Amino acid sequence: MDQLWLGRSGYRPTRPAGPELPAAPPTPFHLDCPGQQSLFPAPARQWSGLLGKPLPELTPAADELVRELDRTARAQAWGTGTRLANRRVLRAAVAYLGAREPIAETDVRAIAQLGSNYAGLRVAHFLEARGLLIPRPDRNIGMDQAAVTRLIGTAPARYQADLDAWVRDVRGDGRRRSVPIAWASVRRYVGYVLPVLADWERRFASLAQVDRADIVDAIKQRPGPPGITAFCGLRSLFRSLKRERRIFHDPARTVHLGSRPQFVPRPIPDAELAGILDRAPTPFGKLVVALVAIHAVRTVQLTALTVADLDRSRGRLMVGGRTVYLDAVTLRLLGEWLKDRHRQWPFSTNPHLLVTRRTAMHPEHPPVNKYAIHYVFRMTGLRPQAVAIDRVLDEADHSEDPLHLMKVFDLSVTTAVKYVQAAHPERCVIDAIQA
Repeated sequence: MDQLWLGRSGYRPTRPAGPELPAAPPTPFHLDCPGQQSLFPAPARQWSGLLGKPLPELTPAADELVRELDRTARAQAWGTGTRLANRRVLRAAVAYLGAREPIAETDVRAIAQLGSNYAGLRVAHFLEARGLLIPRPDRNIGMDQAAVTRLIGTAPARYQADLDAWVRDVRGDGRRRSVPIAWASVRRYVGYVLPVLADWERRFASLAQVDRADIVDAIKQRPGPPGITAFCGLRSLFRSLKRERRIFHDPARTVHLGSRPQFVPRPIPDAELAGILDRAPTPFGKLVVALVAIHAVRTVQLTALTVADLDRSRGRLMVGGRTVYLDAVTLRLLGEWLKDRHRQWPFSTNPHLLVTRRTAMHPEHPPVNKYAIHYVFRMTGLRPQAVAIDRVLDEADHSEDPLHLMKVFDLSVTTAVKYVQAAHPERCVIDAIQA
């Protein structure tokens, strides 16, 4: 008997039979009865067993939720890799946990950490918008606070309790309820003292054994700015430990650095500054470098820029309290960045001018992180602060008027005078002789 082929004529070879794929496991039993109360809190789930195993069949509600995520991703123009990576995370979560009850954010993040083919940040936002997410307890912890916790974990174990007491005191939760300082400042202070504590680990079993001579030696071993920052951190540390009654006396109380060296602006050699725009590979990076190198915009001002601050028709940009008149190069780079931003995230509603893949589609519309700016300048081999200082110095070289610098760059009187003195030291000597 000959087999008939309908709709197509000619010979059709028979394909060799391949290995049979394992059948998908049936839907878990507990998903057939949603809404049941838990008898006792379950331990953290281990999702590493997902790798290499087929997922259970999805319930109709779970399948519809996965399809809705796929429609949302296509409507918001997610990249193919991003869409598939987030889809894998959601499909794995609803396959075992269902789609009728909220899913813990810790489970979403645990699945996303299985490999590079998984991503869960947008899945968490997707579920939260539909009331299907249980936020993790530490979700409201900011980046700087999380960094402080991470840094303390890297400190010597014998000093970690003292560091925790220090952080509680400077944050206003100590015995005296002092005025809290920002987590960004706490992060810097902890970073200042960690190298000193690493050197003291072999010498002191407790910080109560540290005396004044040890602090002076630690400062002398770090000449220049590292010694100054280490002293600031150690002074705050031992003051807090004295308040919290963890030490008997404050060894840093009588240590003084004397007169600190005055800030002297210094230019960047032309060889290092040449081609700085070409070293920034992306439109985002080129615009950031141009705003800093041409208009001396500070990092904190870059992160706060919004689309409403821009007036392209007049070539103006409001930066803080001053109006920046954009040149032709900056306007061209600005147009290229806006085109690239629209191409990558056409449905982004983030009002900030500068966005990244983490902030463009974030429902809370956060500003770009300052470390994204620092990353751009690391590729150029320069620091943004040094580039901005060089720009102001160049302007001071052409204009000897401090009022002009104050108006153009929004500087204080003292800072503007310092830039003029640094650019024209010979004039300052003549003025001093005439006085």
